[in-house]
Amino acid sequence: SERMPQLALFDLDSTLVQNETIDELAAVAGADAQLEVSRITRRAMNGELDFAESLERRVALLSGLDAAAAFVAVKRRTMYSPGAAGLLDALHASGCATAIVSGGFTFLAEHVARKLGVKRVFSNVLEIDSQSGTLTGRLCGAPGRMVDADRKREVLEELMSGLYVRRADVLAVGDGANDVPMLCTAGIGVAFNAKPTVRRSAPISLEQTNLLTTLLLFGHRGEQAALEQLGRTV
Repeated sequence: SERMPQLALFDLDSTLVQNETIDELAAVAGADAQLEVSRITRRAMNGELDFAESLERRVALLSGLDAAAAFVAVKRRTMYSPGAAGLLDALHASGCATAIVSGGFTFLAEHVARKLGVKRVFSNVLEIDSQSGTLTGRLCGAPGRMVDADRKREVLEELMSGLYVRRADVLAVGDGANDVPMLCTAGIGVAFNAKPTVRRSAPISLEQTNLLTTLLLFGHRGEQAALEQLGRTV
């Protein structure tokens, strides 16, 4: 396509950032939690476990963690994916609306969104005990409103409708099994450095180190935008 997208949705963990947020929280919690959470994350992202159930199991392992200290530690450890800032700048410059749609957590998704100029964030909220300031091991919100694979697809449909964007002009980028319905619903669905099961299911698969390569899908205008953004960092 020679047209730049008009709406772009991004997964957060292992897409816009190189980390998996819940694994980083578990690292703060200690070695036992880290080992178990990492094991569940790997299986969930490969599509071996139901995402919602696996997320609840992993969040439960974070119970008792000092929320404020853990959030600060995770933000410090977060590494942006090469090309993330340049890609978002190029999309915003072309008039594209952007969103982060993450099965991860709002505390980091909103932080990354501010850094990258993204105005829309859809992610899960960790419940914090108001007395102790520690994580309860549960998510906030009504049951069934978790940002999982189905909700990611719903968000894409809602934004597309609300912003009057054609499906052909929607870009979605992600790496995990819970991104597949979103990737397959977008006009341009890109599995970026994704797990093998995701690569097989997604319309487009890119095995690249730099997110700016996504712009090469958009013909000459995309190539020009990529060249202008090379060398940018957060």
